Amino acid sequence: MSPKQLQEVLFEKLQLPIIKKTPKGQPSTAEAVLQELAADYPLPHVIVQYRSLAKLKSTYTDKLPQQVNSQTGRVHTHYNQAVTSTGRLSSNNPNLQNIPVRTEEGRRIRQAFIAPEGKVIVAADYSQVELRIMAHASKDQGMIQAFEQGLDIHQSTAAEVFGIPVDSVTAEQRRHAIKKAGAVCQQRSHQMRHGTEKKKRGKPPRKAARGPGGRPGGSRPPSPAHGNRPAPSGPKPPSGGYFLWGRHAVMAALANPERRIAALYATSEAAQDITRCINALPEARRAELPAITERERRRLDAVHPATDGDKAVHQGMLAAVWPLEAMDLEDCIAGLDGGPMRLLLLDQLSDPRNVGAILRSALALGARAIITTHRNAPEESGVLARAAAGALERIPMIRVVNLARAIERLQEAGIEIAGLAADGESDVGSLIEVERLGIVMGAEGTGLRHLTRRHCDRLVRINISEDSESLNVSIAAAIALYAARLD
Repeated sequence: MSPKQLQEVLFEKLQLPIIKKTPKGQPSTAEAVLQELAADYPLPHVIVQYRSLAKLKSTYTDKLPQQVNSQTGRVHTHYNQAVTSTGRLSSNNPNLQNIPVRTEEGRRIRQAFIAPEGKVIVAADYSQVELRIMAHASKDQGMIQAFEQGLDIHQSTAAEVFGIPVDSVTAEQRRHAIKKAGAVCQQRSHQMRHGTEKKKRGKPPRKAARGPGGRPGGSRPPSPAHGNRPAPSGPKPPSGGYFLWGRHAVMAALANPERRIAALYATSEAAQDITRCINALPEARRAELPAITERERRRLDAVHPATDGDKAVHQGMLAAVWPLEAMDLEDCIAGLDGGPMRLLLLDQLSDPRNVGAILRSALALGARAIITTHRNAPEESGVLARAAAGALERIPMIRVVNLARAIERLQEAGIEIAGLAADGESDVGSLIEVERLGIVMGAEGTGLRHLTRRHCDRLVRINISEDSESLNVSIAAAIALYAARLD
């Protein structure tokens, strides 16, 4: 199938969302686009799988047998010692270094390489060579000691970054530490090559005029009291974490035993309120919490949320936290009893304030969980937590790869799914008769996606005035939950 034909099927016949366009203005069918669509639609998923298998076939399974040496009956590669800019070895005719290993299909290709009888295939690699060089060059005693003790320095680094025992470090956390270490190595390498300071070019700087007593003459330096002081630097969040701010968000995080808190910052007045809150917590939770670091209000004012241009309205307190441990959909279903219940599903809602407000309403109106997608949904952040007013700590927010498949799984568990749409066949008030219910909210403007609508058991509407085009999605979610409330 040509790209043109694929465009017609995906974007004209199936009406899938156009994520990116080509320079000529046509919908893109590039690999990255299909990967994103594959998370929610079955046909792009199949196409991605086909392309992956076709590449393996054309690159390896078809060509490798043709490169078997007629004399030895084996495949022999050529190693290049002076080709790559990094100084690493490269392989060609055939390239045996890039055979996939992360997929099951790639690993099966590797299984075709078998050592002759009485011999074994040995894999050799440098062990964290860049970090070892950096440890030697920097004389960092911590790194040197780690290598001397035979520790996995990436695992040790991840344990320090995330504040957890070494044996509790996950593979994802270790990969995060590797990325950080790579950035540090690159920066250090640049400094070693070019020096830590840029040399000034052009004319040498003028010598300052001297006044009486040999002191520099001229005007006095401006007083900090006149607005020329350097901007105060605020606290920094932990690596991989973010800040919570505001009384509701911080207090709820303190009370949540599942929330890992790296640091607490507060003004002297707010510190007293935090102390009273901590003193009311169980002893085990109190022992986990860090000490309060008092800061001037102006330093807390210097904290800007990463996803928002405005300053954080912190009310004198900040909590540096790591994201909550995500709940799996299956765990959520297993935790539901057989009685009446309500869930809320979000179909690509991306505004953190809207999602935060929905969390707040969901908690107030008795919803058991919020289900959203990994992509096209806001990350857990201070902006979201602030809008949720503490609800983020009290109601699970579950992320799924494919919302349509999640709906199917919920339906298998006996949960009826209702989509909120302007053209719904019945009023939202009819949901009160459903015992086990999931309500799907679409994004503002676009509404429910085509595939999501098809998977819903019914579509319902909120009857609004003809003078109004639509409602804010967070308000609509609150109305739907209230209309379907369980007494």
